[in-house]
Amino acid sequence: MINKQQTVDIEAVKWHVLLQLYRSDKPVSVGRFTHELLGFDVNFNDVYDSLFQLNHVHSIEGGIQLTEEGRHYLENELKEERKRILHWITENKFDLAVLSFLRHRPHLVKLQDFPELLLSSAPQHGNSVGTGNLRQVILQLGGYIENPSIHWYGITQDGRDYYETMEAKATGPVPRRPSSAADVVTENDKQEMNARLDEILRKLEQQNLKYEAMRSDMKADFEELRNLFHLGKKNWRQLLVGKVTEWIAGGIVSETISKEIVDFIKNPTGKLLG
Repeated sequence: MINKQQTVDIEAVKWHVLLQLYRSDKPVSVGRFTHELLGFDVNFNDVYDSLFQLNHVHSIEGGIQLTEEGRHYLENELKEERKRILHWITENKFDLAVLSFLRHRPHLVKLQDFPELLLSSAPQHGNSVGTGNLRQVILQLGGYIENPSIHWYGITQDGRDYYETMEAKATGPVPRRPSSAADVVTENDKQEMNARLDEILRKLEQQNLKYEAMRSDMKADFEELRNLFHLGKKNWRQLLVGKVTEWIAGGIVSETISKEIVDFIKNPTGKLLG
């Protein structure tokens, strides 16, 4: 339960609700959300009415669900969000990846609603596990982060100014070089990996993905991976693992299928990802 006297606005709660509905394969009870809002000034009826008017949610037996329009809206938002975060992660600037995420969310975000890409890519801090690594990064950002309510985070004006300054200095993605000659992806490697990516797509198309939008997003992810071989084998592998992690979190593929994907990439020689 959330402590009293904490402040979260209706836009923050709307985003939280949309994400929770998106991640659920069944209706979510109204009671779950009203319980989460105990101690806040936000009334869930106002949240629901606002989302209903946008045609993003509707009521059905057992609770509320996303509409197709709501799902389409959210998937477009998440797709753009992933691109921005991925840019800074490939630049090895995780602090800017976090600030980029918060900069483009005009409201507070609950920790559990941070993108899986940030959670899985956060630098290891001691023995921290789960969200612990991301929490450590947030703490290190100090005055750039606001935390007016337990587990809810936003960006301060100082954080916004710092991020926009750093963004202005960047002339675009500057790919990291492979760490060694052995890390360079050769033309033969590219041909082999493109063939394997094609085979993975064929296998996935045989699976019953729930939504056509998900299928399209996965294809876009694969095309993005094809254009990033210049980062080297190690960096490319990290990006692939990040993609697979996102697919699991989004419910697009199961953990079993995702493991098969990684194993398929490694076989038969395992050289590209080894």
